[in-house]
Amino acid sequence: MDQKNNSENSKVAKAAGVVGAATMVSRVFGLLRDTVIAALFGANWMTDAFWVAFRIPNMLRRLLGEGSLTVSFVPVFTEYLQKKTRDEALELASNAFTIISVILAVVSVLGILLSPLIVGLIAPGFISNPAGILPRQPYLR
Repeated sequence: MDQKNNSENSKVAKAAGVVGAATMVSRVFGLLRDTVIAALFGANWMTDAFWVAFRIPNMLRRLLGEGSLTVSFVPVFTEYLQKKTRDEALELASNAFTIISVILAVVSVLGILLSPLIVGLIAPGFISNPAGILPRQPYLR
């Protein structure tokens, strides 16, 4: 039984390592994306709109995806692997992913319906000045 626990623990540790490595690669590609966008488009109202549009789902991913998966699911799943059967652990995973999928679908629909309100909260300047055009200053020609 002890050898089975060590085997399961090593599998979980290996899976966590894969997730960590994939996250690191994702961060590097994100940095490359940001660098390319800044080099090609500079700073203007269109890139501002892109960053605001990008920030909303990114924030939701951090809150709902990464946070809930690492903080709550992984320890519970590990405990199921150690104390219950593999089939019960896989059933837990299936149920958890189904529930998370439904929640994300509802949040996505609400995000679409409430997008003007959400953008107003995250980027209030877009409501008063949607094109991002600065008012003409008398000393600028």
